[in-house]
Amino acid sequence: MRSIHSSSGPVGHRVGAGGRPGEPPRALANSAPRVEILFVCSRKHETVCNFAESAAKVIPATWPCPNCGASASRGNDPGQAPPPEHGPRHAEHLMRVKDRRSPEQAAEILQWATERLHEARRRDQAHPGHFS
Repeated sequence: MRSIHSSSGPVGHRVGAGGRPGEPPRALANSAPRVEILFVCSRKHETVCNFAESAAKVIPATWPCPNCGASASRGNDPGQAPPPEHGPRHAEHLMRVKDRRSPEQAAEILQWATERLHEARRRDQAHPGHFS
């Protein structure tokens, strides 16, 4: 049988895990002074980023929005934000395939896939209930 004493400390805490609930974490107690900068994109997504005060001169004017990928500008006015970029954020699968294949190769692959699909449909119609 295990006994628990009232001097054991808060339940669920490890030794050296930090202060008591409500106290700031020790890691932040000795860190450099910080400033919070608000970035707003044209879709009105707000992102708050923390920067060291000493880096105030190099804080960027824009920041990529983590929600939509558009550029967000500093400040509270989303009207100052650059217009949203058009097009995909990342290269889509089809774009990558088109980059690797010539139009002739694409037509050949499409023909092969279409024939394979028709074969499977004919097989399914000839043998209903048979799964392969």
